[in-house]
Formats: sequence, C-alpha cells, structure tokens
Amino acid sequence: GTTGSPPTQDATAMESIELLFRESVESAQDAVLPLVESAQEAVAPVMASVYEAVMPAFTYSFADFAKDGYISQETHAFLTHEPLQPIADAASFPVDQINYVLCLLLAFPLALTFRLIPTSLPTLRHLYGLVLGLAMGFFCFRVFLAHVLFSSLVSYLLILISDPKYVHKRVFIFMMTYMTLLHVYRAIAYRNLYVLDVTGPQMILTQKLTTLAFGIYDGHVNKIKQPKTRVVPSRLPADKLAELRVVTVRPTLLEFFGHALFGPGLLAGPTHDFALYKDFIEGKSQFAGGVPSSFLVSFAKLFAAITCMVIMQLPGILGFDIGHHLFVDAEWVANNNFITRVLYCVIACLCIRMRYYFAWLLADGANNVAGMGYNGKGDDGKDRWDGITNVDVFGVELATSMKLVLDNWNIQTQNWLRYVCYDRNKSVNLTMFLSALWHGLEPGYVLTFLTAGYNTGVSRKVRAYFRAGYQTSDALKFRYNLLTWVATILFLDYVVGPFVYLDVAPSFKFWYNFYFAGHIALIVLQVLTPKTKKKPAATKPKSQ
Repeated sequence: GTTGSPPTQDATAMESIELLFRESVESAQDAVLPLVESAQEAVAPVMASVYEAVMPAFTYSFADFAKDGYISQETHAFLTHEPLQPIADAASFPVDQINYVLCLLLAFPLALTFRLIPTSLPTLRHLYGLVLGLAMGFFCFRVFLAHVLFSSLVSYLLILISDPKYVHKRVFIFMMTYMTLLHVYRAIAYRNLYVLDVTGPQMILTQKLTTLAFGIYDGHVNKIKQPKTRVVPSRLPADKLAELRVVTVRPTLLEFFGHALFGPGLLAGPTHDFALYKDFIEGKSQFAGGVPSSFLVSFAKLFAAITCMVIMQLPGILGFDIGHHLFVDAEWVANNNFITRVLYCVIACLCIRMRYYFAWLLADGANNVAGMGYNGKGDDGKDRWDGITNVDVFGVELATSMKLVLDNWNIQTQNWLRYVCYDRNKSVNLTMFLSALWHGLEPGYVLTFLTAGYNTGVSRKVRAYFRAGYQTSDALKFRYNLLTWVATILFLDYVVGPFVYLDVAPSFKFWYNFYFAGHIALIVLQVLTPKTKKKPAATKPKSQ
C-alpha cells in the first residue's frame, strides 16, 4: 500500500488553477517583455545624449573647482567635510541618512526659538527661519544646496517681472524643468542607490513656489478675495482651496526666501503656502493673539515617529528578511506559494510606509513646536494642529478605498496637485501624470500612477453599484468595510511595487510573480460591474 493521504480535491484544483494562471502569464510575459526591452534599448542612447549635453553643469564638483584653481584646497575641504562620517562608519549606516535624521530631531528644540521672537518683530522671525533652513540645508547637502538657492532666485525674479496673467505658467515651467533635470541627474548618478540628496527639498520647493505663483494669478486675474481666516476645514472644497492660497501683494525678498527656506519644513516639509506662512510670521488670522502650547501634540508626533522607526526596524532586529529583493528572486518565489508571497509583501510594504511616516511625523511635530500648523479650535473647543499635517497614519492603514488612501497620504502634495492641476482641468490622468513627473523620471512612478489612475475610475463604478446594498444594517456595513479594507491594502501593496523598484523590468517581474492579479481584478470588475443608472433630477413644479 501507499503511505500518507492523497491530496484533497480542493488542493488539486488550486494547484491546477495556479499552474494554468502561471502558464498564461508566462505566455503574456514572453510577448510583452521583448517589446519593453526593445523600448529601453531605444531610449537608452537618447538618455545618454541628454546626460552628456546637460549634466556637466550638475556634475562639475567642488573637487574640480579646487583642481582648476577656482577655490583653495582648504575651502574645498570645508565644503565637503562630513563631521559625522566616523559615527556612520562605526554604525555601518549611510552618513546622509544620519545627517538627515539628526537635523529632523534638532529641529524640535531649535524651532522653540520662534516662541521667543514676538510677531511684532516679523523681520527677525523671517531671518531666524531662513538662517535655520540654510544651516540645515548646508549640513545635509553641502554645496548642492546651491540648486535650491539658484532656482528660488530665478523664480523670485520671474514673479517680479511677469504679468500676473502669465506668472503661474512661467514659474511652473521653470521649477518643473529644473526639478526634472535634478531627477535626471539622480537617476543616472545614483542608479539603484537610496540616497537622500537635494532633490527632496527641491521637490518641496517646487510645490511652494508654484503655489505662490498660482496664488498671485488667482488674486490678480481671477479676483479671488482673501479669506478672513486661514483655518483649514477638514474637507477642502475647490473654491476654499484656492481662497486659502490667494496672494494679492507680491512678497518682498526676505518674505520670499523666508518662506522658501523655512527651517522646520525644508528637509521633509510639510509644504505650506505663502499666505499661511505670512500670517504665521506676522501673527494674523488664527495666529492672532498668540499660539497655544503645542507641547503635547508635538511630543505625541515625536513618539509616533519613533514608534514607526521601531516597527520599520523590527523585522531586521528579529532576523526576518522582508527586503523587496525577495519578490523578484526566482528561487525565493519558487519556494513560496502565492499566499506566502502576499503575506510577505504586506509586511514589507508596511515597513516601507513606516519610513515615510517617520519623516513626515517628525517634520510635522517640529513645525508645530514653532507654532506653524495651528488650525484654530475645532467644534469641540479643542486646539487643532492639523493645518499642514502631511499624513494620517490610521487614515491610510484603515482606508476602505484607494481614494481614502490618497486623501490621508502625503496630504499637502495631494492638495498641491488639486490646486495647480485637477481643480483647473478635472483630468485624473493629467493629474496622475503630473504626480509621476514630480516624483521623478523613473518609469516605475509612471507605472504606479497609471495603474492608480485606472483604479480610480473602476472603483467609482464598483462603489456606485455595490455600496448602497450594504448600508441596510450594521452587520452588512461591517462586512462591506472589512472586505473593502482588505482589498484596498492588498491593491495598495500591489500597485506600489514599481514605485519601489523604479525600473521597468523588475516592476513587471514583481507583478508577474503575483500573476498581475491587481490588473486582472480591475479589468474583470470594469467589464462585469453593471453601470448604475443615474437618478433623474427632480423637476420643480411650474409656478402658476
């Protein structure tokens, strides 16, 4: 006789389905990947030519200045010295990340000085924020901070000389072009490396200065009036978003650079618009009469940031490898079934999100220490500190739709995309393209945002058809929320794969090893979900 029990019919059926699925996906991959590789081979020479033509201005280092005699060797040594390099070497940790985290932590005590400088001395408040930003920027990025300064100066000149009808377009084109060149440099110079370089502050600066230019356009051309208060409501309608950002008087040089290089927000944001910054400096709107203590809320955000860092490091401490390299490793994939791969991916993506939570919560807390981010009192009479909050951790992790994920993730960037793009043309695809371009030129960003854009339309259709039937009882509501929460987290982890891998080949390999399940699910739902009939608008009776 034979030993052991035969496999169950269910197990055999699952294996057959998985084998059929894999064979189908392999056939599709054999057809698609050669086209992708051909496209990459065609684009590579073009990118190399662009690099050779444009990049010398970016790659001519201070070592070259010293070698060519433009600066002394002593000056070169000062400008490139990394005082924390011995600590980084001892800890086996990149020095750029140590510099970055140290400045985010030091921003807490340094931001307290804003509490000591009265709003009756706005010039001193501008100068302190500016000097703090310059010091932190130079400590983290050394001479590359010159990119931030140069692009800021050019944008200020454009604001001064441009007609309000065109100022938003000119500043937008210049800042996006300059940032894109930095993205090109980063993509080539730091390929396959995680480096905290000056492109981070440049991305935040691009949001600030383009928002300022659009605010001037709205104030002078669209004639939008300034609000009496800049308290940010929980949900921002389009007209309120524009109203909060309107600028009727061009900033002075000190106001402009104080806003652009505001110390607590230079490294990791959150970005804030010029009108709010000016009210903060001068003690107007919700800042009038003094800002209440932010000790508890700032400490809570510091504690939450440290907790996120611990969670991020916990798998490594426990000796549990969840690196994203696993999901494109043929041997690891072959040795782990689909469910195991999904569980690993959920844990890995959670830890990746913790990295962003850590930086955003620290930056938000430091801004709150200074008083920035105070948002008046809520309906319950308690002080609100969510004026420039960049993330709602529980809002993301408990989201029941991708829309709720986006509403609670990188909130100020979502507001920027709405303000400069979506609210002006109502195009989801154009907004997603701008988001991808702002993040960088790597094709992984485009793949992620194109898929997310397609998901937006499908999700609206599915929600419109199914949701109403699950709102008739608490039990059905719970089931609906549980199902949509699980689906949202799984799709989020699936769609951000290219955002992590950046290149086309590993991105498609990642999706392939999950059988392109996210895309197939979207297509199936798009095809099979019936359209919801719109209710006819109620007609008013004719007056007699």
